[in-house]
Amino acid sequence: MAGYGFTPAGSSDAAIFWTNPGGEIRFYIRSDGEDSFTLSVAERSLPEQFELYATSLRTIERYLFGVFGASVRAKRGLARLKFAAGEEQLAPGYSIDEPDADGYVSLRNSEDLVAKARGRIGVAVLVKLSHLLSGSVQDLLATFEGPAGSPAR
Repeated sequence: MAGYGFTPAGSSDAAIFWTNPGGEIRFYIRSDGEDSFTLSVAERSLPEQFELYATSLRTIERYLFGVFGASVRAKRGLARLKFAAGEEQLAPGYSIDEPDADGYVSLRNSEDLVAKARGRIGVAVLVKLSHLLSGSVQDLLATFEGPAGSPAR
């Protein structure tokens, strides 16, 4: 429905979601073997670029829910959703750290590190992710599939 295919991690070290047909955009999910995951993306014949570091697969799933949900809305001719993007718009219970020496910003919940992204865009990515993590799957489906749409709570 979202227009993506899936190749599980086999002999390669990454599970891959790719646009179908053609594989023009590919999302690679890699585990470091210690309950953390890295998501990278490649377009056309370009090399992979870091997208997100997450401390759980659930976090990667919710991030991709946002990507695939936007694709579903586009295929149905529905308007793009507007998500919170500023640090002051984080979902309740989340915070963002100042960038580290390498430019990575961290999303934290009340307990621990949740995810990392990079640069100015990284803050917007993490703010949106905080809302995707806060909503139930049913609420997210209703948001992305509803003709009027509304930001995830």
